[in-house]
Amino acid sequence: MARLKRESNAKIKELESEVTRQAEKIERKREEIERLNADLEKKEQLLEKSKKDFFQIKKESSSKIIELELKIKEVTEQLRKKKEDPQKLKSLLDQKEMELKRLREEIEYKSQQLASNEMEIKRDKKLSEEKILLLEARVKELEEKSVEPFSGGETEFALYKKNHQKDQTGYQFLRKISLFGCDEGFIPRLLGKQIPETQKEPYLWHLPIENALAHAEYPNSTLVIVPKPKQKSASLSLYEVLDVWGYSASGWTPILLHLSRLIVHEDSPKFDRNDFGIRNNERDEPIYTVLYLDGTISNGKLIGHWNAPPNSPTNAALLWPDTLRYFFHSIREQIPHVLY
Repeated sequence: MARLKRESNAKIKELESEVTRQAEKIERKREEIERLNADLEKKEQLLEKSKKDFFQIKKESSSKIIELELKIKEVTEQLRKKKEDPQKLKSLLDQKEMELKRLREEIEYKSQQLASNEMEIKRDKKLSEEKILLLEARVKELEEKSVEPFSGGETEFALYKKNHQKDQTGYQFLRKISLFGCDEGFIPRLLGKQIPETQKEPYLWHLPIENALAHAEYPNSTLVIVPKPKQKSASLSLYEVLDVWGYSASGWTPILLHLSRLIVHEDSPKFDRNDFGIRNNERDEPIYTVLYLDGTISNGKLIGHWNAPPNSPTNAALLWPDTLRYFFHSIREQIPHVLY
């Protein structure tokens, strides 16, 4: 009986030793799983940044890891209670090793897929940028081909190319334009590019025309006005717009135009207004004129039509003291000797 008891105790100790070894092996596997879990989370973060479509993959991977951890916890609990024999634990470990192998393969596949998708995204982005550049060049080419020569007629405003030289400036006609109007007018268009996002009334603003055109992708360009295009006289006058100041308030915008008279030509038919030059010392400037536009600024956006009213004895620009002071200050600041 004593011998049987010793053999039983020895067998029990052997079984307990085997269970302990299996528990330690499972613990090592669990640590490996935790490391794999950390690697997987890093991959999932990279997937989230690179492409939203991989969100579902991350979700599925996380779910599998959670399920695996739950199963391992269950096995650990079973070992703690010593209700499972070593052979069954070994089979369970083999199963978990297979699941770990599948998980590693899945992570490796997803990493390769992510790298492939990143390369594809970069390639598509580069192709898109090249197509945009080609389309922009084509649009510009078509615009240049579609312009009509400037001949006076009904046109009052035009876009010219400027060629600055030592003693003179060359002017080459590009196309007819609208100066006013929220959709096509150059003044509202140029102003819209510099309005602060939260700007409200009153808004005191200034457009140095040549600089503003350069920022709007019209380098070395200017705006030219023909004040009396319908006049039957043979004489011709051309005025360059140098600056525009505006005071947007109460739904309206009075504007002050700073002009330079380029040409006063008595024999209009013989003068090529589409391509000409003028000596800098022959300019007649400064010249100022005041208009008002039916538009204003609200929350950083243009509001209203931004059109000038038709000529009439009753719709001349009315200047309140604040507007007059701003225009007066702007002139004095730019050309101090004008208003002495």
